[in-house]
Amino acid sequence: MKTKVLEENSSAKTENFKMLEEKLDGAENTIRDCIKLTLEDINSNPDCEKEYIESWASYLKGISDYFFQASENSGNKNIYKKVFRRMIFK
Repeated sequence: MKTKVLEENSSAKTENFKMLEEKLDGAENTIRDCIKLTLEDINSNPDCEKEYIESWASYLKGISDYFFQASENSGNKNIYKKVFRRMIFK
């Protein structure tokens, strides 16, 4: 799932946005690898499932909390709501 939102020839695409897409693509690949490792380990060692659930929940909550705090501190707290609304309803 690539983060490409705007066409490559779009004049609206800033250098910062291009850099963001590249970094998110890299992060997505790393997270996919982590998910695969998690599921492989849980399948091999079902007793460790609880630890993985707690770890993933903590990680995802941390990202959500940071995004919320950063959006509030930037003066654009609605961006957090818009992003998460889009994730839920798209």
